[in-house]
Amino acid sequence: MQSFLYDEFFQLEERHWWFVGRRRIVCDLLQRHLSQPARILDAGCGTGYMAQELRRFGEVWAFDAAPEAVAYAAARGLRVRQGDLTAIPYADGRFDLVTALDALEHVEDDRQALAELWRVLQPGGMLLLTVPAYQFLWSPHDEVNHHKRRYTAGALHRGLQEAGFGIVKLSYYNTLLFAPVAVIRLVRRLWPARSQAQESDFTLGSLGVVNSVLARLLAAEAHVLRYVALPFGVSVIGVAQKAGRGAVKTSAPRLPTTPSGEPIARPGSGHHSGRQVSADGGKGQDQGGR
Repeated sequence: MQSFLYDEFFQLEERHWWFVGRRRIVCDLLQRHLSQPARILDAGCGTGYMAQELRRFGEVWAFDAAPEAVAYAAARGLRVRQGDLTAIPYADGRFDLVTALDALEHVEDDRQALAELWRVLQPGGMLLLTVPAYQFLWSPHDEVNHHKRRYTAGALHRGLQEAGFGIVKLSYYNTLLFAPVAVIRLVRRLWPARSQAQESDFTLGSLGVVNSVLARLLAAEAHVLRYVALPFGVSVIGVAQKAGRGAVKTSAPRLPTTPSGEPIARPGSGHHSGRQVSADGGKGQDQGGR
């Protein structure tokens, strides 16, 4: 991700409609699927605002590959390390819950990243992740954020299963705003302006009444997602479980056990490179997201 975006995100995460709506959806899913206070890892935590919010669900640790992100997250008082999603700097089986929110699309080897997310979960632990959807929505926003691909729900489903996860919930979201986002993306791609080369979409609709309305529209999908999977959207959200005794509330809730003690680090590595390869190993498949 371009370094200037960390400054932008640090300023916008609390109030920008996209972050506000995503937080509402994520927290609603966690309230429904997490049985008790958990040991939580926020993988690819960015500047750390979401990791702060996760504290309501248990103890939180975090990491990010970018030193700028780590510095911002540390300034928020988080226990944060620098590390890569393909070599997570924590020991095997240490967490009840791992979140990877718009992180997987940043690494070239997403299969290895999913394997690492599986590794650091205890048996029965839960993974909650979001990714951008539909490759045809690729835009300068993806370029400036150093995305490698966008996903379909089917590709993410296959990737999670190949990594050993059971699928608890998988759906598109940001459905109500799909049409206007798609139009804007396609128009900007067909008639690019020079200024777009270094712009993210977070500059759009980020002020005043418009921001408030968009936040409410996106947050409203949290209620719908309690009952159905949405058939399309700008992003995909998934809840998956590592086999074993677990913290996920399914049709027969089971209480997990929470390991004690501080997570033990293991050496990490650098970050990502590469291009549009889907989670199932194929080429990017018309997948989209923010």
